[in-house]
Amino acid sequence: MKRKCLLFAMMGLISIVSLTVVSNIGAVTIDSEGNYQLGGYIRHTIGVRTEDSINPTNSGPLASGNEKGDLSTARTELFLDFSAKFSDELRFNAIARGWHEGVYGLDDDVNQYPKDLTTQPGPHTKDMEQDWDFREYYLTKVAGNFIIKAGRQQIAWGEADAMRLADVINPLDLSWNWSFPAWEEIRVPLHMLDVVYNVPQSKHNLGFEVVWVPADFRPHQYAAPGGNWSLYSGGFGLPDVVGTTIFNQMRDDLPDNDLGNGQGGLRIKGKFGQWDTTLFGYYQRDQIGVATLDPGASLDPANYPFKYEYPHIINIGGTFNMYCSALETVFRGEAAYVIDQPYGTNLGSNDGKGFAPVTEYAESDTFAIMLGFDKNVMIPSLNRTKSFYFSGQWFNKWILDLDSDKYLTFLGDNDAETWQTIGSLLINTEYYEGKIIPELLGVHFFTSGSGFFDGNITYKPTFTFSVTAGILKIWGNDNQAGLYFGPVKRNDQVYLKAKWSF
Repeated sequence: MKRKCLLFAMMGLISIVSLTVVSNIGAVTIDSEGNYQLGGYIRHTIGVRTEDSINPTNSGPLASGNEKGDLSTARTELFLDFSAKFSDELRFNAIARGWHEGVYGLDDDVNQYPKDLTTQPGPHTKDMEQDWDFREYYLTKVAGNFIIKAGRQQIAWGEADAMRLADVINPLDLSWNWSFPAWEEIRVPLHMLDVVYNVPQSKHNLGFEVVWVPADFRPHQYAAPGGNWSLYSGGFGLPDVVGTTIFNQMRDDLPDNDLGNGQGGLRIKGKFGQWDTTLFGYYQRDQIGVATLDPGASLDPANYPFKYEYPHIINIGGTFNMYCSALETVFRGEAAYVIDQPYGTNLGSNDGKGFAPVTEYAESDTFAIMLGFDKNVMIPSLNRTKSFYFSGQWFNKWILDLDSDKYLTFLGDNDAETWQTIGSLLINTEYYEGKIIPELLGVHFFTSGSGFFDGNITYKPTFTFSVTAGILKIWGNDNQAGLYFGPVKRNDQVYLKAKWSF
């Protein structure tokens, strides 16, 4: 433990010193007119686990997780953002990210099984230890009142933080720090066409947006078995080899990426008084997938006895954002109705309801709503010069018609409830002219008894350089239900980040 703590301190110090030396270097302008620019950042993150995995065995046939005191991460990232302005009407953007996860080489107590594996289930997987990803590359054409973007990109709809109702176009990469980074860091960009039309001289600033993903389906991505954020080993305590079998089946059952599997939707936006509003509809494949019994495979003990499917669903909903001057508060909200949300078989984990294998998945409509607020509050006893920023959300979801004895809902403390309630609160402020930034974020799933708390403090001596120290606490019930944070609850850690932007 002492050796690991010393390693943690040394690596953090090296990161801070090395990045401080170059912290005053700015973005690179490639030509004299500023039409071609290159920016980005270098970030190094060190983390140490403060608790064991469910089954902290890191070698041999039963390997599945890591122990308290092991390094949780030693990740170095290079992020590059290139832009080219060919004319006032035509631009090109490209974003790339490379990383090296040094935890396997620095700490031989860490489970080495994922080192040479890739994220799961695919397609287009990335190596767990190190890789390079051209995340986005797209052209933007302005033609009158039309804005057309074509290429690999991410598109964010909605007003919610830490939860997704409208922000459903891009899947998430949950392989390297689950869902704790900013959404733009973990969305998986897709090849798509995005067309926006702003109605000229519109009294209500009307606009229409059409999104089409012709042939690029990708589900959520997860860590390979044995990784800190892996579901089927570190999360559920299964041996790594079992997790590999499950993910292989998920990969083999992925649908073909062709024009017959296209996804797309429409969003309408407008402003009515103080109310910025949108209405949206989006047709897509489910990004999680559902498991059902495969009778043929179950006859052969060497095969995994379940199959995975990724059915189509339809999301319909709306959002609003408005400023209330009387309360000096921004209120925001979302509502989403999902048609034909799929639910897979109960594998025996929902608290005594037994094993209920089914050969076909069920479909049920769902309705969800989020209400949130953002407000700045002066608290002179704690900060005489800067306000505290409070951002809160309340979220409810209902499954309208489903036999939860047979199908997993991933809601409630036994994965069998048909409703869900979530609350979140973010608080931050600034000291010393923005150089010291403390922040607290908590999210709690009331119906499943799971959630997380992230408390950190950032030191930002210059505009381009920052150091963040924090603690991440995750909790869940005994069944590890909820899918969101229950299966990764054994990943509490302390961390240190050093980031230089250019």
